Amino acid sequence: MGVRMRLLAIGVVAVITCLCLDVAAASAQIWVITNPDGTRRFTSQPEPGAKLYVGTAFSSDASSLRGVPFADSIVSVATQAGVEPELVRAVIAVESNFDPRAVSAKGAQGLMQLMPATAAELGVRNVWDPGDNIRGGTAYLARLLAKYDDLSLALAAYNAGEGAVQRHGGIPPFRETREYVERVLNTYRSYQRPGR
Repeated sequence: MGVRMRLLAIGVVAVITCLCLDVAAASAQIWVITNPDGTRRFTSQPEPGAKLYVGTAFSSDASSLRGVPFADSIVSVATQAGVEPELVRAVIAVESNFDPRAVSAKGAQGLMQLMPATAAELGVRNVWDPGDNIRGGTAYLARLLAKYDDLSLALAAYNAGEGAVQRHGGIPPFRETREYVERVLNTYRSYQRPGR
């Protein structure tokens, strides 16, 4: 076999591999369509008007987070809340870089950067306790996902507050919030890949 034929064969194998990976990734996603009467229909294929559903369609196996700080808490709490562990992991990575003692300039605290009033509302007793912080932050994230039925809007509300999303009718035009949403989504997608 000549060099050209070998290169062609390698190229064909690479294209087939990429297509198989794309199909496998797509098949793991669940899409939701909200009907005019308010009922929802779930599908494994994107359709016009469908939104990516972040819910219970994930494995609760901690092996996908092996070596990740606080993996057991993330998987346990996320599973109970019906949120993908990889999404919780992505929020923690962007919010605090897994530092349970992180404090923002605005006073948000801990792994999931909860504001004191939000933490109190969520029943978080010790914001510095990783398990308690993850539980509160994940509960808040689950509530936002249910309210907006849109991952980007839920993340915008997590960062800028529900009032800001409501006032602006979508993702607020704040540079920090727009960059935050993009960073969490990119991190989340990278964690969804096998071996991450």
